[in-house]
Amino acid sequence: MAVEAFLSATHPHLLRSDYLWNCHRTLWADNGDVLSKIYAGTGALNTSFTRGGKQTFSGILSNASKSVGRMYNSNFIDKSKQAHIDLMLGNLSGQKPVKVFDPLNDTIKKMLHDRRSDYSQTLPISLWVGTYNLNGRAPPMANNDELMAWLCPTSDFEPDIMAVSFQEIVKLSPQQIMITDPEKKNRWERVILTSLENRPNKKSSYAIIRSDQLVGAALIILAKTELVPAVRSVEAKTKKTGLKGIAGNKGAVAIRLDIHDSSFCFVTAHFAAGLSNVEERNHDYETIEDGLKFLRGKTIASHELSHEFDFSWSLSVYTPTPY
Repeated sequence: MAVEAFLSATHPHLLRSDYLWNCHRTLWADNGDVLSKIYAGTGALNTSFTRGGKQTFSGILSNASKSVGRMYNSNFIDKSKQAHIDLMLGNLSGQKPVKVFDPLNDTIKKMLHDRRSDYSQTLPISLWVGTYNLNGRAPPMANNDELMAWLCPTSDFEPDIMAVSFQEIVKLSPQQIMITDPEKKNRWERVILTSLENRPNKKSSYAIIRSDQLVGAALIILAKTELVPAVRSVEAKTKKTGLKGIAGNKGAVAIRLDIHDSSFCFVTAHFAAGLSNVEERNHDYETIEDGLKFLRGKTIASHELSHEFDFSWSLSVYTPTPY
């Protein structure tokens, strides 16, 4: 034991003190009880043995009672307790994380950041981002020429990450704007995967990392299969802006992920229609930019690389009349 080694080197005569060891056992058992109550809701098991050095019948009954209490806590109380802990730490969606003032830790982080080239390396990652307003059109057959030309504009380029965005993936109706029907998105996923798998001169295969849908807006993220083990912390969120945030006919779909130690965020949005609704579209953008929150208080701006695309901003372009 560490205590015995310390006493042997400093106060060897205390090794024979029964009073010292009784106090040590009591302190050790009390500390174990307090720690156990924090994470398990009951005192530690076998504390009677720790205090007295032997197992008793009352200690066995105490252990049984604590085991029942732990089972109850783990099934009914732990989830609520964790939710309260996350709330206090600012880990819930829509919260900003709690920042603890720690000058020493900040100094160490800055020194590590300044010397990151000593222990890290930079790897190139290629991205393909595509967006299309389908106007409710059903997916074509796999290997469709137009679809292949869009997904694979050149045969020699195979991006590491593909972000496929759709708007109006379903025909918008009063019933559709309140609910999301994933059937069309699922069909598009199958067509895209089949087309990529059967493309000519294929060198790599792709897998869907995550997809999500908000009524007519959909976002599908694919990655090369060899890159999949490096992808983690994948999360998807949606933000409604239609009818002042009630309906999902307008809004955004966002997917964030980490590749190695770099964070990415992809956002596709569908804004209010009409050339005269510029202010409403600006408000939609601000609502999405400020209101779309991931876990642990992360926002769109929290990421190192953020790709926002297809806002249907409906910009007017002046075209002079030729003479």
